[in-house]
Amino acid sequence: ALGAGEGPFVESRVWTSTTPAIMSAETETVVAAATSLDRAIGELEAWLYREYASLGVIHLPRQLGAVADHLDLVSKDGNVLRTRLGTPIAFGNYPGTGPTGQAPAAGQLWIAATGDVTVYRTAPEVLTDSGSAWFDPQTNTGTALVTRDYMVTFDDLAGAALVEL
Repeated sequence: ALGAGEGPFVESRVWTSTTPAIMSAETETVVAAATSLDRAIGELEAWLYREYASLGVIHLPRQLGAVADHLDLVSKDGNVLRTRLGTPIAFGNYPGTGPTGQAPAAGQLWIAATGDVTVYRTAPEVLTDSGSAWFDPQTNTGTALVTRDYMVTFDDLAGAALVEL
């Protein structure tokens, strides 16, 4: 259960609630006026090319996955989705808010580009009461609290683009 539910939580937190965060006061607004998804991705890739010494990562809210596929913007390279220029794309549980936390207008979402992302995580740890998980033999159910620590880092560079849906 931990493995199935932890990804969306981590993705939403790294958007605005970590240091560094994808969207923060330090995020550069690359495209301020809402534009098409293909144009926004192109602008972010051009920005990464000018500002960064590697490919970086394009971050898109998951609801843009079907749009990106329909526009033929992504291709699969093993387990990684990439733009036609080779930039990795992460479709995550991102809220689509802007650099100052502003909610987008109806029919719009913010997307982002960052430096290369690295994720470290510890092994799952089962927190128990008296050395064992909580088990109720009368109902044949067990309960345990399982945690793990995450550290998500990226080269301290982030740019944002507003997308019109």
